[in-house]
Amino acid sequence: MRQGIRIKCYRNAGVTYRGTWSVTESGAECLNWNINGLMDRKYSGQRKDAAELGLGNHNYCRNPDEDSRPWCYVYKGGKYTWEHCSVPSCSKGTCRRTENGL
Repeated sequence: MRQGIRIKCYRNAGVTYRGTWSVTESGAECLNWNINGLMDRKYSGQRKDAAELGLGNHNYCRNPDEDSRPWCYVYKGGKYTWEHCSVPSCSKGTCRRTENGL
């Protein structure tokens, strides 16, 4: 089975980023977008358009609200909050696509 291209960075603001990065800038592990604690949040895996936004049963960094870069929810200090992710930006020259010579 073919794996496809591994996405190692995000382009522009990362609105279309669909990689598997799941760690924030502070080193916190992202929460699953489907957990019950996030059901009252504007962005969760329970939205009708969750799949289009890249949200679902995973904890990967996403940018569903067109913020400056990908982010995710974390649980800190006894509450749910969000943080930007440490996923690198492609525009900083930190990655290249290498499959099929692209």
